[in-house]
Amino acid sequence: MLPDTPDLEEKWVTIAEAYLPDGMREFATYPTVSLGWMMYIGMALAKYWDEDWELYNKVENLYTYLRERIDFDHMDDYICEKVLLLSPNERKEISDIVAKCAARTNNLLVIYQLNRVAVMPSKLMLLYSTNFTIWVLPCS
Repeated sequence: MLPDTPDLEEKWVTIAEAYLPDGMREFATYPTVSLGWMMYIGMALAKYWDEDWELYNKVENLYTYLRERIDFDHMDDYICEKVLLLSPNERKEISDIVAKCAARTNNLLVIYQLNRVAVMPSKLMLLYSTNFTIWVLPCS
């Protein structure tokens, strides 16, 4: 059972909509990066929610906030090092898990040919991984 977090769910739509332009741009060439970065964002949000949601809930868009701390390409590094405070060994473990999950998700998208669906910003398909990370994918 997933935890009930309506305050986080309210923010998720704006986060997902802000992520879609970057995510879709990267998906064309690096689909596993685009999918994996959503896991990192989900982990950062979970940490923020657990650590000091009163503070982080005031941030207008947490995706933009995270991306602007470094850049899209290195957002995983920033989240692992500065948000999650992972040791090098923990970071390697998380990186391996994210890579495997993203590759498996991409394989499912290829199997079901969902990677060819046009982007409809008002329609999002949410997938939940077993570690409560939310994945956002376009659907028709």
